[in-house]
Amino acid sequence: MKWQQATLQANGLHIFFTRTGGDKPPVVLNHGATDNGLCWLPVAEQLATDYDVLMPDARGHGRSSSGNGRYDSVSRAEDLIAFINALNLKKPVIMGHSMGAQTTLFTAALYPKQIAAAILEDPLLHLAEEDVLSGMQGKDVGKMIQANAQKSKKTHTFVLRAFARKNFGWPRNELKHWVQSKKQLSDDFIQSLSAGRDEPDAWEMLAKVSAPVLLITGSREKGAIVSFAAAEKAQSVHKGLQVAHFDTGHNIRRENFEGYMHAVKAFLRRVTPA
Repeated sequence: MKWQQATLQANGLHIFFTRTGGDKPPVVLNHGATDNGLCWLPVAEQLATDYDVLMPDARGHGRSSSGNGRYDSVSRAEDLIAFINALNLKKPVIMGHSMGAQTTLFTAALYPKQIAAAILEDPLLHLAEEDVLSGMQGKDVGKMIQANAQKSKKTHTFVLRAFARKNFGWPRNELKHWVQSKKQLSDDFIQSLSAGRDEPDAWEMLAKVSAPVLLITGSREKGAIVSFAAAEKAQSVHKGLQVAHFDTGHNIRRENFEGYMHAVKAFLRRVTPA
């Protein structure tokens, strides 16, 4: 694998990224909270034959700069569009998981003319009467993630790797990057997880998206965010939005990799040039 790794300056930050390269339609993958770009490795390997796949580290993650206390979705969308412009990418498909799905959603809403399509893997789209996560009534999800991030960063790499291999049935070539991402995580980002964020409503952002959208959902009973009712609302808010549902938790691509890739490739064939 002769892929490019580099750091560029965009939106006042140093953004580290990995790129598969080639004169092919660009696809930008945006990782979730506490991960890094290379946590997309199994997906990138599947797409690299037909697409130029780019995997940036978000602010406060991996080898990119700290966000200096700014970790809202608008700031990450500004980072992403500055990254796209710095590399002169022509209308890429943008794709993300969890926090990265919010980045993708907000970028598609705020910069509609600069992207071809968006793929959202279990974004923070839930109904007003729903908890963010099923069974988490009255609990602060941000503080829970913060506690896990602090614990992982302090845990010896060998122990964390053994834990991941024992408990996660994810593609093995991703696990080492998942472990590394926990060690790279900015203390500034970890501290921000317990602070509330004032940002535009995600449903209002979805209503502004004009590009094709694939929403990939799991089952709330297994830990996913987007419920059947929320997916139905998403289709009413964005006419033509496509939904691919899997009986998984929040980490859909990691829990049903084959089904996930089938849905993603079919959507990409529809929205990118032959």
